[in-house]
Amino acid sequence: MINLPLLKYECRKIKKPIFGNHVLILIQHLLRDSISLVRAFEKCGAEQEDIFVIGIPYSSKSEVIKELSSDFKVFTPSYPIDDEVKKIIKKAVEVCKKKNKKLLIIEDGGYAVPIIHLELNEALKYCIGAVEQTTNGVWRDEEVILNFPVLTIAFSELKKELESPEIGNAVVRNIQMLLSKRGDFIRGKKVILAGYGTIGRQIAESLRNDGCVVGVSDPDPKKLIAARFKGFNTDSMLNLVKNGDIIVGASGRRSIGIKEILSAKNNAILVNASSKRVEIDVEVIENLKETKNKIDGVGTEYELINRNRLLLLADGYPVNFYNSESVPDKIIDVILTELFLCATELIKREFSKTIHKSLQSIINEDELADTFTQLHIN
Repeated sequence: MINLPLLKYECRKIKKPIFGNHVLILIQHLLRDSISLVRAFEKCGAEQEDIFVIGIPYSSKSEVIKELSSDFKVFTPSYPIDDEVKKIIKKAVEVCKKKNKKLLIIEDGGYAVPIIHLELNEALKYCIGAVEQTTNGVWRDEEVILNFPVLTIAFSELKKELESPEIGNAVVRNIQMLLSKRGDFIRGKKVILAGYGTIGRQIAESLRNDGCVVGVSDPDPKKLIAARFKGFNTDSMLNLVKNGDIIVGASGRRSIGIKEILSAKNNAILVNASSKRVEIDVEVIENLKETKNKIDGVGTEYELINRNRLLLLADGYPVNFYNSESVPDKIIDVILTELFLCATELIKREFSKTIHKSLQSIINEDELADTFTQLHIN
């Protein structure tokens, strides 16, 4: 278990076992830091048998799964995980019934909230709310009419300022690491980036700093203007991919579909830089393939029916998690602390049945930033 002093400090401030009357479902990337988060809930009253931990398959580490499994109910479904999540929610609801407890969701990616609303009406009776970590998860939650509140840290100022540059660096670092395994490198390559949001901007800068020629596409004209003013080439994806050596999806949505795949140049490399396996239509690639060759530790190389070859890096899974913790411990300390504090607030007070995007209205981010500075910097 890594040292996360901010999370430890905020946990110790809570003197009552506030999670004692709740069953928790955590859907997380089971990296080293997740152990600290689960233990924080336990220390604040959650019983071990009432904590259900679901590992997101493409990032969860075996040693973390092993350690958590010794004390908690840990599940490691294969991708896609929705059907297994549904089964686990049902199990958690049975525990709620048996023990007369309430259900609380803490997740990364918007899996449980839509399933509960669309398929598990009984769970609505027990669930007091959810905490969502990512923008992609918020988008999924927005597709349903909510019957309980969802608090999100996706738009946290601290998260944006601290995490985004590190994710951008991790994406580029891991692309380089994977390419080096086959004797290739990123410097000098023409890289096409789909998405110029908070993360996309950081990826673009990191790519340029590593000597790449970067082209940017985004459906939002304001973001395209911002990219152009930063000196990046801008155009539609279909025009850009024709000359791209590497095509990176960072939009949080499907950005590389059949048109982009068939328009890509021969030997193009496709990369998913989102937090979920959403950017690249892998099913289309499978349907277009003539042959494919798995390259261990790198990805899969395809020959398509148009005779072009392409390399699907990390098999289309998020590249920033590949063989990596994605962001440094001190930054994940802030993120997990915000998740933890939002969960405590769901228990302490009532919220309207909507998505609460303003974190400052939920917790004191300025005070948290000051404590972070004292613990990690001063």
